[in-house]
Amino acid sequence: MTSVLHTGCSTMTHHPHVHVIVPSGGLSPDGTRWIARRPGLFLPVKVL
Repeated sequence: MTSVLHTGCSTMTHHPHVHVIVPSGGLSPDGTRWIARRPGLFLPVKVL
């Protein structure tokens, strides 16, 4: 996961918010392989 805290915007007003990039999967407990997410886990296509 990677995240960035923004505390302002281009108009220089106080506007705290967080941007986050989360991988759709993760490492196995022993760290030797990638385990992909289950299909349909994140958001339904209709929402996107």
